[in-house]
Amino acid sequence: MFDAIIVGGRCAGASLAMLLGRQDLKVLLLDAAEFPSDKVTSTHFIWQSGTACLKRWGLLDKLEATNCPSHQNYVLDLGGLELRGSVRANEDGMSTSYAPRRHVIDNLLVEEAKAAGVEFKHGCKVLGLLTEDDRIVGLRYRNMQGDTVEAHAKIVVGADGINSTIAELTEAETYNHHDKSQQIFFSYFKGAEFPDVEFYSRPGRMGFAWATNDGEVVAGFCCRGADAKTMTGDIDGHYWKELEAMSPTFHARLKSATQTVPVRTGGTPSFMRTAGGKGWALIGDAGLNMDPVTASGISNAFIQAEMLAEAIASGLKDSDLDQKVSAFGEARDARFGPYFAFTADLARLDPEVPEEVMQLFMSLPGQQDDIDAYFGVFAQTVPVMEFFDPANVTRIITNAATPIDA
Repeated sequence: MFDAIIVGGRCAGASLAMLLGRQDLKVLLLDAAEFPSDKVTSTHFIWQSGTACLKRWGLLDKLEATNCPSHQNYVLDLGGLELRGSVRANEDGMSTSYAPRRHVIDNLLVEEAKAAGVEFKHGCKVLGLLTEDDRIVGLRYRNMQGDTVEAHAKIVVGADGINSTIAELTEAETYNHHDKSQQIFFSYFKGAEFPDVEFYSRPGRMGFAWATNDGEVVAGFCCRGADAKTMTGDIDGHYWKELEAMSPTFHARLKSATQTVPVRTGGTPSFMRTAGGKGWALIGDAGLNMDPVTASGISNAFIQAEMLAEAIASGLKDSDLDQKVSAFGEARDARFGPYFAFTADLARLDPEVPEEVMQLFMSLPGQQDDIDAYFGVFAQTVPVMEFFDPANVTRIITNAATPIDA
C-alpha cells in the first residue's frame, strides 16, 4: 500500500512526489513517457514565484549546474514605448528567473524524487482506477514490459496534463473554461545575445525571447487564433515574416544566429477542474491550466505542489485527508483566481488596447518601482488585484502628471 500514487512525472508530479518522499511517505510516481525526454510544446519559463520554490527545495545550485543562466532584467517593447526593469521581489527575496529545457528540469526533479525514496516507473499507461464503495483506492496500469499491474494507495493524484486520464476517470468537473484564443510559434537559436528577458507587444501579437540551457535562446511570438489559421504551409516563412513586422531589430538579431530546430507551434484552452474528491486529487495543468501567454505553467505547478504536499501529509497524519484535499482546492482557486483571469484576458491579444490601459503604460516611465511591480505581476510576486487596484492605478497616473520640483 502506497501513501500516494502520482500519475505524471514532470514538473507538477515530480515536485509533489519529491516533497512527499522527503516526509518519509511511500510514493509511486508513474509517467507514460520514457525519461529523460523533452516536452516540445513548452517554452519552459520559471518566474520568481517558481524559483523561490526551487530555492526552498535546495535545487537552485543544481539547476545552475546544468548550464542554465539566470535572468535579472526584463524589457517590454510596446512599439514606441519601452519599459525596462527587474521583478519586484516578495518576502522570498528571489530576483531571478530561469528557463531550463524540459528534459533538464523534469529529469532533475525526477532524480530528486528518487533520492527521496520515491518509486518511479516510466513508460506506464493507466488503464483504470480501483474503487471500494465510492472511494478511489488505487489504479491499474500497464508497465513498460506490457504487464498489467494493480497498485493501491491512500490517494491517487493526477498530474498528467490538460488531457488528464485521472480527470477523465474521476469525471472531474471543468469550470471557468476559455477556448483556445491564441497560438504560439517559437524556435531555438545559438549565437544570439539576449541577456534580458524581452517581450514585444503589438496589436494582436506578443513576441518574446529568453536564454535557456547551453547558450541557446528560445524566441517566438503569439498571435490570435484566427490569424494563426492563415499561417499554414510554410510555417518557418510565416514565423520570420511576423518577427520582421513586429521588430526589424528583433528579427535581425535572430537571423544572425543559428536556428537549431524547426519552428514549433501550439496552443491550449484555459480551465479549472475540481481539485479532488474521495481518494483523488489533481495538480498542475490537470487541474488548473492557463494560457501560455504569461509563461506561468511551471511556476504554478511548483506552488501547487507545495500546497498539495502539505494537504496530503497533514491529512494522512490527522486522518482527514478528504477534508484537507477539499481545502487545497479552495485555496488553489483563491490563490490563482485573479491571475487566471488576468492571463485569460491577456491571451485575447486584443488589437485595440483600452484607453485606460494605455494611459497606465504611458505613465509608467520614470516610475521604476512601479515598472518593477508590473513585471512582478507576471512573476506573481505582486498580486494582480494590488497592482491594478483603481487607487494604485490613479496614483501612478497622477504621479506621472505631477511636475518634479527643481
